[in-house]
Amino acid sequence: MAFSSTHAVFEIPEIREMILLKVDMRTLLCMQRTCRSWLRTIKESLAIQKALFFTPIENTPDQEKAQNLLLAEAFPPLFQVINPLIPEDAFGYVYDNTFTTFDMLKDPSIGAAYLRPEASWRRMLVQQPPVRDFAVIMNTTGGYGYNHEYFKVPEDPRGFTDGLRMGDFFEALMFDDDLDYAIFRLKRVTWWKRTSQHGLSVLNQMGQLMGKTVDSDIVLTLRAHPGGSHDSEDQKIRDAIRAAYQVLGIQPRLFGKADQWSHFPW
Repeated sequence: MAFSSTHAVFEIPEIREMILLKVDMRTLLCMQRTCRSWLRTIKESLAIQKALFFTPIENTPDQEKAQNLLLAEAFPPLFQVINPLIPEDAFGYVYDNTFTTFDMLKDPSIGAAYLRPEASWRRMLVQQPPVRDFAVIMNTTGGYGYNHEYFKVPEDPRGFTDGLRMGDFFEALMFDDDLDYAIFRLKRVTWWKRTSQHGLSVLNQMGQLMGKTVDSDIVLTLRAHPGGSHDSEDQKIRDAIRAAYQVLGIQPRLFGKADQWSHFPW
């Protein structure tokens, strides 16, 4: 009788939703594969879909911004939030091999699962409330000093209409030749301007050169190393992932650029 009563309670959708909302994201995703009633509740519950970063939440003035913690575990250098009070964080660049730290590269079988077109990480928003674009700052060495370039992704002035999802962010880094993230030796991903004093100075300098504020929640700062070109691990991984997409018949989506600006010291 006690078992029947407990089972009956779990059959009430509202109670089942309340319980599932207390479960961590990773467990929620796994639970979808174990029970059809849980799968139905998870897919049909707007609150759970928001908690899983599949559905955007409303952006209100007092709404605190939050990264997707599952994505932060899977793609750590892309989600690092710098604490300027910690000495190791003072500079804030990642050198060379960002892609080697991605979870998908730990084991070939894991990588194959990640690259499936239907993999859930692709549909996940990188943050809640959703960010509509990301900015890119490139500093490269020229004959008379540093060349500065700036643009936003995507080209569409509305931005990513329902928010930047990880599949689109990943493909921009891997496939967009205008961005070509893999070739840069020094890389920083700044979230919400929470960065070191050096990082802030780079953003402020670019803002002064352009005559406007760098206002995106996510800013990629890329700097070419004076030592010249080299075949980095990131480039090898990028090429391998591009080849895997071809084998799997996956067509990456590219979104173009907006607000393009450049400064060359000559």
